[in-house]
Amino acid sequence: MKTKFIYGLLALGLTASLSSCSENYLDTVPQSSVSLPTLFNDPDGAQNAINGLGKLMCSQYMSTQGQNGEGTMQLYFGDYPGMALQKCDYTGWMNTINGKYHSNNSNGNMAFSWHYPYRLIANANIIINNIPKEPKEEDKAAWGYIKAQALCYRAHSYLYLVQLYSRRWGYRDGESRGVIIRDDAEYGVDPEYTITPKAASSLKEVYEYIYTDLEEAITLFQASTQNRPSSKRWLPAESVAHAIYARAALTREDWATASAQAKLACKGASLMTAEEYEAGFNTPNNEWIWAAFNSEEQDVYYYSFFAYVGSNSKSSSCRTNPVAISRQLVEKIPANDSRLRIYAIPTEEELPKYPEQVSGSGKVTLTSTANLKKLKAAAEEDPDKNGPAYENALQCNAFYNRIKGDSFYTGRMYSTTTLYYYLCTKFLAQNDLGVGQLCLYRMAEMLYIQAEAEYMLGNEATARQVLESAVAPYQDNYTCTLTGDELLEEILTYREFDLCGEGHSWFDIKRRGASFERKSWLDGGSWNESFAIEGGPNYENDMTFVYPQIETNYNQLVQSTESPTWPN
Repeated sequence: MKTKFIYGLLALGLTASLSSCSENYLDTVPQSSVSLPTLFNDPDGAQNAINGLGKLMCSQYMSTQGQNGEGTMQLYFGDYPGMALQKCDYTGWMNTINGKYHSNNSNGNMAFSWHYPYRLIANANIIINNIPKEPKEEDKAAWGYIKAQALCYRAHSYLYLVQLYSRRWGYRDGESRGVIIRDDAEYGVDPEYTITPKAASSLKEVYEYIYTDLEEAITLFQASTQNRPSSKRWLPAESVAHAIYARAALTREDWATASAQAKLACKGASLMTAEEYEAGFNTPNNEWIWAAFNSEEQDVYYYSFFAYVGSNSKSSSCRTNPVAISRQLVEKIPANDSRLRIYAIPTEEELPKYPEQVSGSGKVTLTSTANLKKLKAAAEEDPDKNGPAYENALQCNAFYNRIKGDSFYTGRMYSTTTLYYYLCTKFLAQNDLGVGQLCLYRMAEMLYIQAEAEYMLGNEATARQVLESAVAPYQDNYTCTLTGDELLEEILTYREFDLCGEGHSWFDIKRRGASFERKSWLDGGSWNESFAIEGGPNYENDMTFVYPQIETNYNQLVQSTESPTWPN
């Protein structure tokens, strides 16, 4: 029995102009509807379909503000529930931030995290399954290049799905429930876009599928005569396939593969300079391996990633509830690390002496001279009762005046943005709302993958060497002499710090089966008390999402939860 395909298709080339063969999105804006045979008449037309896949990465979804494709996957699922980045005082989103929706199969955000990857997969399948079976000899390499790019999108999407909807690899070494593998040839052929209900594959089978896609993509990229222009990092390339492979191998605990692929992904790349690191993470540079394209002509406005994290964005979400890095994390990083500059970190003299006086996530407001005099008088009259409020006001004022008086920070904040301790200014919108390209994979991540993998393989000297190469450009005289558990902790700490806000924290906690504890100000941290939670590998359904109703309502061969005896 066939069921109407519920995810919805962009129709790729059906909405892409064929008036130009350019790979630039600005030359492939939606204009007219064409048939699939016309679209796949030649590789140039099919490249427009690849561009359509890229557009899916930064489009509006499900008529819900904030659901924008890759940015939502990184922010809602990689960062909000993690340990590195806090959406200050965003208590209305407490359940999302605390990872409390994992078992709610009707929640809209959980539905999006299923809908979006499968939408990418469905559209990648249209391309893969409509490439000519017997192309002209002179077009074989070009068609291979098209297929390689589509395979990257498909592998990237399946990796998201298993990270969310399957238990960590070590739970049963891959013999647990994975997700549904959809590569149906009917995608793009059947005008009704129908599917046949299908059972889930094991986690091991899904990883094998991801590996196979990426190995084929790498082979096809190497056989092709085409290369991605350096100015178009939103297009997949061989380095992208290696990077996805490295991340997949890391989550699969396939350490040798992870290290080897991470090293290959870095070919031709170089780490950002300190100046580039401070530039706002909105424009690709030589460190970026893959990006999600966005521009003013194709902006999604209040739906966009930068409208939720851009410290200079005028969106109310950014002005009222900006993001801040965790105090627990930055206090592990030496003060001479240049990357700390993009965070508004209080000095010891500015740090509130009495944490019970701190508001929520650490909101900083200026106390007027008149009110300061009143607080001082009250403190002199009753130091024990009123002294803390007065001292905290002095510290708060000192921090406020320093940050608001520093052109570096004011140039990175919207004029009416509320100041918080540990404010993150890593992400800057290219305009005053939310335009900016989003980094998906970059060299630094690959170095941390390689360092962790080499450590797990018992090659501590190599792990230290790779870690030093990732940290030294930003920290003078950095050397690592640690061994054992301390070395692993050093690798993981710098990974979390460097990749803060890039969608890794929660995924890392889950894949490692780690315990975590967010500390409130009262306990020496900086988290709003509503977000001050702790947990371990068994937290909220083993940190694993249940299958959403948008699948189980139409596919009778799966159920929301995984049976303890799956697949029986």
